[in-house]
Amino acid sequence: MAPSNPTIIPLKPSRPFTEYHIFFQLERNYILQTSDKSSDIDTTVEFSDIDLNASTRPPRYRSLTLPKQWHTKGSRPKRRGHRKTHGKISFVELTKLISQRWREADQVTKVYCRDLAQGGLKRYKEDMKEYVERYGEDALQSTKKKAKEKRDEKGKQDTKQDELVQENIKDQIRRESTQKALGQSLGISSHNNQKII
Repeated sequence: MAPSNPTIIPLKPSRPFTEYHIFFQLERNYILQTSDKSSDIDTTVEFSDIDLNASTRPPRYRSLTLPKQWHTKGSRPKRRGHRKTHGKISFVELTKLISQRWREADQVTKVYCRDLAQGGLKRYKEDMKEYVERYGEDALQSTKKKAKEKRDEKGKQDTKQDELVQENIKDQIRRESTQKALGQSLGISSHNNQKII
């Protein structure tokens, strides 16, 4: 079925989180909400819809305050205003710690994350099927084509910028070699601009 307005095709559904990404969300919130460091920034974000399924989470994460759809992409606003960091842990330290904890995670936690990821993947496949039925296979190609055109345009801009830089370097080399040749014909040393006797 073709869209009612063929010029406006919405973006296709976002791919779901993997089991590691789901674990990352859980563990990040666990670290920030249980940290001993006090901060003037509230890390427990005020959610209008709080996840009430805490009892289904692994025991370690049952006390966390999470938004209702914390394990799905797009559950939070696309862009938030700038704010200070929590100051409890740097992003690099956080990612290293979470990846280490993922390697050491118990089976209950990994199965929980895997089940959520598989549920998200199932929903994604259903959404993609509905998207294709509603907007057609061409819509997928159209969004891919638009993304490719955007990448190509950025590549062209980068190429133009590189060409300008190269041209500036060539001009500078020409000026320097011209100055050097002129200096030699006048008997001026190019090192210290003094006349050679």
